[in-house]
Formats: sequence, C-alpha cells, structure tokens
Amino acid sequence: MTMTPFCFKGADVRVITDEAGDPWFVAMDVALTLGYSNTSDAVARHCKAVQILKSQNATFEVPNRGLQIIPERDLYRLIMNSQLDSAQEFEEWVVAEVLPTIRKTGSYSRPIIPQSLPDALRLAADLAEENGKLALANEHQAQTIASLESLFMTGETPTQFCKRLRGVNVSKVNRSLLVLGWLFDSAADDRSKPRYRVASRVRDRYLTERPRKISTEGADSFVRYDLILLLRGAKRLHELYMTGQLIMKASWDGIFTHAKYSGGDRDE
Repeated sequence: MTMTPFCFKGADVRVITDEAGDPWFVAMDVALTLGYSNTSDAVARHCKAVQILKSQNATFEVPNRGLQIIPERDLYRLIMNSQLDSAQEFEEWVVAEVLPTIRKTGSYSRPIIPQSLPDALRLAADLAEENGKLALANEHQAQTIASLESLFMTGETPTQFCKRLRGVNVSKVNRSLLVLGWLFDSAADDRSKPRYRVASRVRDRYLTERPRKISTEGADSFVRYDLILLLRGAKRLHELYMTGQLIMKASWDGIFTHAKYSGGDRDE
C-alpha cells in the first residue's frame, strides 16, 4: 500500500492506494475535514467497512495502534451526514479530481515542472496522450448522461427509476437512501410502517416531495409524502449504483446495465 496526502481548503486528507489500485481514506482526516467534533463517534455511526491498517502492511509509517481507513462508499456516508455547507463541494472535488487521478496513476499527482527542454517535450507528449484518453472518457460520460436523461421519467420515485437498473433490490431502495442520508423516517415509533421524508440536505437537489392525504375508514387521516426523483438525483443514484452503494438482489449476476423505459408498470 502507498499513501499520498492531498489538501482540501487547508485540510490534509491522506489517501491510501491498495494493491488492487482501490483508494482508502484515513477516517479521522475525512471526519475532521467534514466538521465532525467527535471523529471516532462519527466513524462508528456512519461507516460500515472500517479497516485497521497495521504497519506490516504498509510502506509508510503507521501508529502502533494502527490506522483506521475507510473505502469510498464510507467516504460518501460521512459526506451525506455532514452538516457543513462545504460537504457537497468536498464530494464534487473528490469525485471530479482526486479519484480519477488516483485510478489513473495510483496516486494524487501535483503538477510537475519540467527542468529542461527534453523534459518539457516528454511532458508535452505525455499530456497529449492523456488528453486523448480524457476526450474519450468525456465522450463516454456524455453518452451515459444522455442515456440517463432519456431513461429518466419526470415525476417518478427512486424505486421506479431503480426498477430499470439491473440487479437492484427495488424493495430496499429507500433503505439504501436512508443509510446514505437522503431520507429520514418520520414514523411515530419503530413498530410503525416507515414514512420516509426527504432530508433537507438533498431536498430540491436530488429529491422533492408530493404531499397526499390518506383517509381510511375507522382511522385518522394522515398526509403521506411521495418521494419524487429529480434529474440530478437520477444521475447521482446511477453513480451510487455503479459504485455498489445500493442494496442488490442475492441473485444479481454482477453485471451493471440499465433497461430502457418501455412504458410498463410504474407503481412503487
């Protein structure tokens, strides 16, 4: 494993790349950057896959007690539950700059200043090659976004959208979004059926709500809030799907894809 520090608005966050090239983040660094006063409690409550890195498994100095590290999906959980206004900016920066660089080079790279003309020429050639690869990646991303926009149906719920994502356990979509901090349960107690509401941090960004009065004979009427997915939320939900952060069916074959909307059943 190798470790590279990077900086977000003056806060140092260490990222570790394992033998498979996957990024892991030092849990305490991320929690501090996202404004958690009790970092240990935040990691214990929100992170599901914490690992303790020992010195014998690293090529860099590690404390005797070990180092708590978290995978990318736990990074997003800490972001979703942070109260800082800059949490979403931090997420965008990690996703758009740090992670692509790590996956491409195995580390976070700061700009290299060539010291001679041959070095400059080699750097120019390398940049030209990388720009070509980036153009192909951007074209693929544009095609994905266009496909999602054609797939997205205005007024549908997250569950309805996920019915067209191969392998997603659609009965547990809202549970996934609850864990990720998109939703909260407004039910009176644990024995009641969940009544999901949109969390303020994603309201009118990823999701919105449509109130509906429910009246049944012999019982008090109540207001139910239908969850409505927005286009930006559909794009983010697809990213969560592709990074394995939604609950999948036990029979899922491991292939990520989506089916085109066919005008079929759209009930939750």
